[in-house]
Amino acid sequence: MDEKRPKVFISYSWSSSVHRDKVLEFATQLQELYGVEVIFDEWDLQAGQDKFKFMESCVSDPTITHVLVVCDQQYAIKADKRVGGVGTESEIITPEIYEHSDQTRFVPVVFEYDENDKPYLPVLLKSRMYFDLSNVRNNYNSEMENLVRTLWGKPKKTKPSLASRPDWLEEGYSNLSPLRRLISDYESKPINRKRKESEIITSYIEKTKEICGYQSCTEDNLYKDIVATRELQELFSQFISEKASVGLDDGRDFSNILEKTYNEFFTWDGVDYSSSNDEKYYFLAQENVIRMISIFIYYDRYDYIHDVINHTYFLRPYSNNPTTHACDITGFYHYLSTLEERFKPKSEKARLFSLEADLIISRANTSYCSKENLIFADLFICQMSHCFHDRSKTYAYTWFPITYVYGDEFVNPWYRFISASYCKKAMVAFGCNNIQDMVKLLSENIMDEKVGYNRSFHSVKGVAQWFKPEEIGSKP
Repeated sequence: MDEKRPKVFISYSWSSSVHRDKVLEFATQLQELYGVEVIFDEWDLQAGQDKFKFMESCVSDPTITHVLVVCDQQYAIKADKRVGGVGTESEIITPEIYEHSDQTRFVPVVFEYDENDKPYLPVLLKSRMYFDLSNVRNNYNSEMENLVRTLWGKPKKTKPSLASRPDWLEEGYSNLSPLRRLISDYESKPINRKRKESEIITSYIEKTKEICGYQSCTEDNLYKDIVATRELQELFSQFISEKASVGLDDGRDFSNILEKTYNEFFTWDGVDYSSSNDEKYYFLAQENVIRMISIFIYYDRYDYIHDVINHTYFLRPYSNNPTTHACDITGFYHYLSTLEERFKPKSEKARLFSLEADLIISRANTSYCSKENLIFADLFICQMSHCFHDRSKTYAYTWFPITYVYGDEFVNPWYRFISASYCKKAMVAFGCNNIQDMVKLLSENIMDEKVGYNRSFHSVKGVAQWFKPEEIGSKP
């Protein structure tokens, strides 16, 4: 700390006893309150010591980081006319300033203004940035803070670090700065939220199409394009997190976002259908659902979970098909055959149960979309879809939680359900008014323990398969 401690010399005019007292108070504040070592004639000029040599040594002393030039009317007059001690100091300071134009050691500190509301500054300092301690504008404290920050080299606003060359300059990358600015503005200025949300969603869809494009692609390009969407997906989750954390919206707003983005993904004019390209968008749509539920769990918005999962969606079945069909949340679930059966076997990740699940987990990098939360969200959707899917339809199926194998097979993923306080929050997602009704619903909807990946001894289990009914909500 001491090596970096600022050390200053104060140059001023002995205009009056009042002015000298004010400068003394200023020097004392710097020394006692702000840790700035001050060289000051009242303290350091000894009897019999040559004043000229004292000033000369202070101005040229390399250990002194700054020379604070306290400017009032008398200082400006004497400095310009080279009169008295101030004139002597000016003769020493002037060549230092003009010979070293980049010199930042000499800092003007204004103590007085003229009748035209102009600061008294010597000619040699008029072009310099100064600190106003006159208190004419009742800004003494803020200006003192700025001065101290300057002396310590800790300004309020620092120059941002220089980034590397933007990825979007490379072929296949997109400039996400406009979307990032929209989200930043949405977070910092909570006005016209609906208009800003619309702009963010539109920008997100445009950037997704820009990155992924639409053309028949090889399995290698399919994987590459999905990987390239990582930052885009993180930004979109940041927007959903901000929207959910404020909690002003209806859950249906989030359902509408999922439906709109999904359908817009598959709106292409004048191009041929490509199943391989559709898989890019199927992946992003499914990832968005899991990330959204993860965010809701993070903020304890189980009402949002209920609204998003218990919602009828009207989705396009594939690209260039304008006809939508009604479906529940499972409409966002797709098995990606090109990715899993053509790309994965020849990749270094051939032994994985699901490359899609691995991609989703590899992008878990925030508190609201952590690995644990994403897995739990995936299981939560599965449990709820199992409770609420339409069994009257022979083709009805439930959501398969592709990420479940990334959890510890010996650790109960539903451990929170032993707590009554948690159950009171979670029961809202299941549309129940009390814990007993939720326990009954879960107990009546036991999942088939054969559900899971082939070759995996780790199967998907619901809440009632980890707990006895009487254990759910049995703790505070």
